[in-house]
Amino acid sequence: MRLSFPIFIVVLSCKAYASCHNNPNTMRDTTDNWHVKYNDKPIRKFGIESKGGIIVLRSNFVKSSDQVTVNYFRDAPCGTCLTAIIIEDAAHRKIQIAESKGTFTPISFRPYALVNDKTKDYKVFFCETGQKDKILLFALKFK
Repeated sequence: MRLSFPIFIVVLSCKAYASCHNNPNTMRDTTDNWHVKYNDKPIRKFGIESKGGIIVLRSNFVKSSDQVTVNYFRDAPCGTCLTAIIIEDAAHRKIQIAESKGTFTPISFRPYALVNDKTKDYKVFFCETGQKDKILLFALKFK
């Protein structure tokens, strides 16, 4: 009997993290918003009304050192939760995952790795352990 309790907790934790990656149609809170920077320069601010806006980057100007940084805010932050930015292609394959800890901690990824891919359209999601679903932040397109 004592052995089953720790196993139950592990299964529950894995299930919570797995569900975060399965349903992109989660409802956002009215106070959720996120800021996107390109090489530390603000390029867009999104919120509940955005409904997954689009950011377009010109492929020929993207350098290997460039970074896209997302800072996600919500009214009930979690300072100890693992957070992630997940980039998926049109076939829902995870192309890049950038991780951090804490809701308000900025998370960065390098778009250069995506430029040489044949896919030019991606979706960028935010995920936090303890939350039910991943949240579509924006579409990322290359021209």
